Amino acid sequence: MPQAIPVDPREYPIFSRYLLGEPGAERLRDHYEAAARRLAASAFSPRSAATIATVLANPNQLPYADAACGFLDPENTLRRRLIVLTAVLEASPEHTRHFLHQGENRPDVFRALAMIGLRSAWYTVIGALMFWRIPTAN
Repeated sequence: MPQAIPVDPREYPIFSRYLLGEPGAERLRDHYEAAARRLAASAFSPRSAATIATVLANPNQLPYADAACGFLDPENTLRRRLIVLTAVLEASPEHTRHFLHQGENRPDVFRALAMIGLRSAWYTVIGALMFWRIPTAN
């Protein structure tokens, strides 16, 4: 069996705050950790371990690391765990409001999409610079 990156108890609060802008429901922690452990059966990567360690030590770098992984390393364990947590949060009644259409008018939606696109591009550029500087111990 390949080496796995263990699930750190700090992941759920840091990742859920990043995805929701507020703490996730505590009752969902076990669901996330079980899913992340199951996902851990995928191949180990020293860069994935280093990326997770970096964002747990510096949570303010999570948006940049996420953007960089999405662009440069989509199979990174950080990215995969964020996707799993998104699915767990989206399926919970407490957090559906974050994932459902809110009924904004069309100009507001286009303005919001433009801002999201600009912010994503900025995070990707900064994250790519950060991503390549993350030390990996082989």
